[in-house]
Amino acid sequence: MNISTRNPITLQKVLAIVKSKDDIIFLNDLRLNIDSQKSGAKDLEKKFNLIGYNCFFNSKSSARGVGVLISKKIAYTVITIDIDTKSNIILVKLKIIKLYFNLRTK
Repeated sequence: MNISTRNPITLQKVLAIVKSKDDIIFLNDLRLNIDSQKSGAKDLEKKFNLIGYNCFFNSKSSARGVGVLISKKIAYTVITIDIDTKSNIILVKLKIIKLYFNLRTK
């Protein structure tokens, strides 16, 4: 996705990602650099939220990053979120109705 800086193309990328309206979307190569560009990451999170997705990111550098988007149409509870220190892995453990799921992207 490579969205380490704010620019007009970012919204186009967001819309392309959610175009198929999948309930769960895995992202990689985000390059959010959350530690230094907090406003850009918040802006991206707001865009996904307005379109109907909750966001979970692990992208602390401009070289890596992964994420999971979950549709707000799904009634779920997050149990835990585990990340690695190199921004390569995110594991979202959640419960939907009575079923438990591990959503992992690398």
